[in-house]
Amino acid sequence: MTVTRIYLITLFFLLLGVGVARSQERSISEAEYNAANAKAYAVLQNAKFRETRKVDTRDSADLPWKPYSFTVDEHIKPDRSRTQITILDRGQTEPQTDLIRIGETVYIKRPDGNWVEDRYRVAEAGTNNPYAPRTINEYKHLGYDSNVSSEATLFQKISRSEGVIENKTVKSVSVERLWVDKNGGILKRENESSSEAIKSLRFMRSTSIYEFDPNIKIEAPIK
Repeated sequence: MTVTRIYLITLFFLLLGVGVARSQERSISEAEYNAANAKAYAVLQNAKFRETRKVDTRDSADLPWKPYSFTVDEHIKPDRSRTQITILDRGQTEPQTDLIRIGETVYIKRPDGNWVEDRYRVAEAGTNNPYAPRTINEYKHLGYDSNVSSEATLFQKISRSEGVIENKTVKSVSVERLWVDKNGGILKRENESSSEAIKSLRFMRSTSIYEFDPNIKIEAPIK
């Protein structure tokens, strides 16, 4: 068998695989997407898990993505967590933000290496939204993605918004992708957005990977 023929046969099966993936793509309702989303996060409620999150930005759609930040969140539900943030865009090579929550107490690591103690507070949602966008959502089941896991199912939500800021119409687009395992538990989440409202972060992509680790330990720092 010639090299050319082997190449053509390989290409045929690759294209066949792509065709199968595309044939699994279908539009779904908002209710179906929300149900998949709720089930994906339900497995985290009583688990020890790690979320590794990378944020990238770029100035226009035709430019490559640039690393902005890297965050590691560890959780022991219901009320223990540790967050370490490295701002890659500022040239940081190790976490400069380190927060530990134990129940109602938060420990914050200062630049000098010492820890300060504070009370845990739940962030309040904003009530006024001057943007007040009109949003159209589109939901899809994109089939299976073996690049993440052999049994990963991929869902997608596309939101197109249009609003008014300072008498000017601004548009934004957000594409959210959710990968779940065979039981519906979350594996990965990606959110890619572009907005005319935030010039400094006009194009942004956030990618989170979820890992379950029974060996995670979160304790108060030794002062």
